[in-house]
Order: sequence, then structure tokens, then C-alpha cells
Amino acid sequence: MQARSAASQNSLSRDGSGQGIPIVEVQADELRTFASCKTQPTWIFTNIEVCSRLWPSTVVRRRSYANTKALFNDTLGRGDTGGTPFIMTDGFEFYERVIGTFFGVACLYAQVVKTWRKNRVTRVERRAVIGSTTRLEKALDESEDSTRANTAYIECLNLTIRQSVAYLRRRSPPHARCERRLRRQLELARCHYNIIRRHTGLRFGGERRTPAMVAGLRDGVCSFREVFAFA
Repeated sequence: MQARSAASQNSLSRDGSGQGIPIVEVQADELRTFASCKTQPTWIFTNIEVCSRLWPSTVVRRRSYANTKALFNDTLGRGDTGGTPFIMTDGFEFYERVIGTFFGVACLYAQVVKTWRKNRVTRVERRAVIGSTTRLEKALDESEDSTRANTAYIECLNLTIRQSVAYLRRRSPPHARCERRLRRQLELARCHYNIIRRHTGLRFGGERRTPAMVAGLRDGVCSFREVFAFA
């Protein structure tokens, strides 16, 4: 099952013209959960290509520089930056180092840092990390989705992931017995999200599309029957 779902996901890395996933505007974040032992947290690194709503990559491991790097390395292996990608994350310490290593000044990078008090956001700080404030404002003016630096799309994806994977639902009996099982569930959820599920927010005329259709990777909706027959 894991091999087949992985094969289907890898098919998203290239379309018929040989071009990878178009990477224009990317947001990244991490989800905290646990596998087998509640005292040892497991982190799920995720990202989203905002323009197409495609969920390109997931890394399930501890929260570290190496795993942050693995997330972007996987995305770049599937993607085609083309121009100057616009990247937004929270203030996690390793994002700046990793993005600087992969892109240098060939990107725009902004951080959205939230201050919490009693489970409520009391302050939001937005700052340009790579690229000037002027370039950041210009990129936001040209963006079809974002009017200011934000992590709203990746947070929405994280909520979708929690609702889609039983292991990640809050206050529920199921939990992952090991990271391998959690990765398998996440791969199936990512497959469904990208190529099977029609998104309400991706409506064009009377048609609702999948992220893979918007990204130009598929002409139509896939089914689980096709996914498991892929291999």
C-alpha cells in the first residue's frame, strides 16, 4: 500500500511536458503529535503551493535542521521554481538557514511570528527576512491569493490533515503505534487531497478542480482504484 501511494505521489513530480510542479508561492509549517510514546513528540513538516493549493511534501521526524532541510529538498526535487519563489513560514529557527541554503537571494522570504497568551494570539509580527520590504510589498501586490504576509493557507491545510487522519484527531482514542504507520496514513491523505478530492476553493466556472489539475499535472480527477492500480 505504501509503495503504491508513493508511486502515485511521485507521478506528480513530472507532467507530460517534463516540467515539475510550478513553485510560485509556498508556505510551510509543522504539526506536533506523537507516535507510540506521548512523552516523545513527533513533528510533521508540511508545505503548500498557494497558487494551486498543492501539498507537495511531508516529513515525519523530530524537529531539527536536517528534517527542515529534507522538506525543502523533497519539494525542490518535485518542483520548478521558474522565477523568484515567494516563501512564508512562522519563526521556527531553522527555516531561515535552510531557505538561505537552497535559494540564497533568489527568493523572497517572510516570517509571520505570533505571540500567544492563554491560547490566544495577542500579537502578530510580519518581517521580511530575504529580500527588501519594497520587494515584499510588490510580491504581495502581484499575488492572486495573499494581500499580506501570512500562513493562513498552510494552517488551513494542517486543519484538513488533522481532520483526515484519525491518528491526528484531538481527544480521540486512535494514535499511531509507530512513525511508519503515521507516514502511510499521511501519504494516503496527501494522495486524496492532491489528485482525488475536488476543492471548493478551486472552482472555475461551474467546475471544481483538484490541486493537481490547477497545477497542470493532470487533466482530470483520479480515483483510489487508479491509485492502487498504478504500480
